[in-house]
Amino acid sequence: MLSKAGQALGGAANAGGSIAGSVLLKMPGMQGAQKIAQITPGNAKVEQLFQGVDFRTFNFNYTFNPKSPEEATNVMRIIQLFRHHMLPEFKDDAQYLYIYP
Repeated sequence: MLSKAGQALGGAANAGGSIAGSVLLKMPGMQGAQKIAQITPGNAKVEQLFQGVDFRTFNFNYTFNPKSPEEATNVMRIIQLFRHHMLPEFKDDAQYLYIYP
């Protein structure tokens, strides 16, 4: 047989949060339990199926405005170096293993 406090708590837990809060506040010594009930997050029971990880995409849009022919040559070298080193290299002669940048 449940005590009055046990019956009130059981009924409040089944009825919902707003009723539980009012019942717990009216019971002597239950203000702490009401605070704990407000702090504890509920379980939404939402499940998702993992589909995998997409490839990362990067958008780097820069406008280069060289002021001299030498600077234009340097800018082109920089762009070519970035394009060359952005891709992985092969680690072995069989071209099976990659070295990622």
